[in-house]
Parts: sequence; structure tokens; C-alpha cells
Amino acid sequence: MAFEVALPLAEDAKVAGSANAPAEVGNRRFLRVVVGGSARFHHCSTDRLVGWPSDAPEVTEPSSSLLLRALHMCFSAHLPLSLSPDVLWYAVVHEVAVHVRLDPDTHASLFTDTPGQRQTITVRDDSAPLDWERKYRSASGGAWVTGWINAFFAHRYGDDGPLPKDEFGPGRMAKGYFPSHVSRVPFVWRTLGGTFDMAFLGGVLGIERDGEWIRPRLGNAVVEPLLDAEPGEELLPGPWTLTGIRRRTGCPEARILDTPGVVTHDGEPLHVDCAIDVQGLCVVRSVAGDWYLGHLTAESGDIECWECCGPDLGNALRSYF
Repeated sequence: MAFEVALPLAEDAKVAGSANAPAEVGNRRFLRVVVGGSARFHHCSTDRLVGWPSDAPEVTEPSSSLLLRALHMCFSAHLPLSLSPDVLWYAVVHEVAVHVRLDPDTHASLFTDTPGQRQTITVRDDSAPLDWERKYRSASGGAWVTGWINAFFAHRYGDDGPLPKDEFGPGRMAKGYFPSHVSRVPFVWRTLGGTFDMAFLGGVLGIERDGEWIRPRLGNAVVEPLLDAEPGEELLPGPWTLTGIRRRTGCPEARILDTPGVVTHDGEPLHVDCAIDVQGLCVVRSVAGDWYLGHLTAESGDIECWECCGPDLGNALRSYF
């Protein structure tokens, strides 16, 4: 169920063409800013984010709530807004969680019979990487914002963290004082291949468009923050790194291509989301998840692929190196 808001706005020549301007831009930039840098995404329940495309550097990506971004988009482009109860309920629960976190000792007895003691939770699940969605379910308008949406925020969020607001209600608040509406729970993933610092993300992770309607969406994700990652390394499937690829191929110059040219397979266009250059030989991943081998044309940057190796990067590398 969703609560749909269609405002009877008068025609405005300045925004007459704006309704068609928002496009699918994806939520990876936003999530990387929320995580605080490069990250490898092992699972994400939604990758949808409708907005205005931009060539601005990623450091300029705002980290404030996608709920507010959806509201601003609807106001600016005169588009109808669709809000589901779970999004608004999350906004309320988020503020309650912040309130508890600011004074945990006072509220600890509401959640545990042993205040002051921290329990380590260990979960063994050998099939987790195959179905992170199941793991998550079982274990886990300008410079000011005015109007009714402010009633859903009990805190001001600044550089020094959240502070309780002095008053509640519609009011008015600068747009830089809102949360990301993404909750984060760190965990350690121990595997035979190594130990990895990971995090569960949950909250308003996307914005979808259905016809004219704009809808902020709740979602969840499993990410691996990459503190010392090289550019583009977050695109690789875990636990692969550029160091591992260089060791496996024997090529110390192996790199992730920033913007590959036209990619084809047997003459047909191939849409890819990751391209690895190993001294002219390329290993590329299609948006469908399969890895292909191909040659890089130095002059144009185009990649001509001749073999599909399936969804395993290791198999693709072994088939040639």
C-alpha cells in the first residue's frame, strides 16, 4: 500500500520540460558516500535511483536522505509523489534509534536484562554468499526544507553528530542537517579465504519512477569497505583484488578500465559493468553477470570479445593464463 500525493500545481514554463529530465542514475555513488569511500557490494536489494545525471566528481554527491531527495525532485519537476507506510515508519524508527544511541545507558534496560554487557553474536552459514537476501532477513527544494516532512525528524545532523531539536512540527530546517536514512551494522566475515570487515546496510536505498510517480524505496545491502582500494577495485567480485589478479596473470600492470569503448561479442553489442585490462587482453563482465575474454583496440579503446567464460572470474582467468 502506498499513500500517493498529487498536488494541483499551476503550469510553470520553467519546469515544463523538467518532468522528462530525471533519469536512472543508479545508487552506487550515493552508497559509497554513505559508506565513506570505496566498497565492494556483495548484495544490494535495489540499485535503482532516479535523479538528474551529473558529470560532477563523486565527492560532491550528497549523503542526505533519499526520501528528501525524492521530495525535492517532485517539488522541482512538478511530479506526483508516492509514499509507502514502511518508508515513513522507518523515518520514525530511525529517529528513535538515534535518541537511544545518544544516551544508551538510560535506555539499556528497555532492550536487555544485562545492561553494560556486550554480547558477540556468531552465525555460521556456509551458503550466505549465495543468498545474502535471506541472511539479511533472518539476521539483521533549495537551501531549506520546509513543511510537514520536518515533523519526522527529531534531531539536527551536523558535523559533530546528531543533536535533539528544540521544537517539533512542520517548521523549517537547512537541508544540510538531515541524516542519510541508511543504518549500518558492522560484522566480521570469516571464510577459508580470509577474514573480511563487512557491514549490513538498511534504509532508504533507492528512488524509483513508475510512470509519472516518484517512489523512495527501502532496501538492504551487504558491503565490504575497501580502505586501501585502488580506483575501480570495488567493481571486482569478492574476494578478488587487483593484487590477486596481477599475481594470477603474472601482469603487474593489470588495471580496471575507467571508461571502456564499445564492447562487442561476435559482432554484437555487449553491455558491461567491469573491464580488466591485462596488457591488451581484456576480461569484461556483462551486466548479466558473465565474464568474457577479448582484445583491447589501443586506438579506439573498443573491446572485441570472442569467448564467454560464465559467471566466475577465476574460470575466466584460468581459461587464458
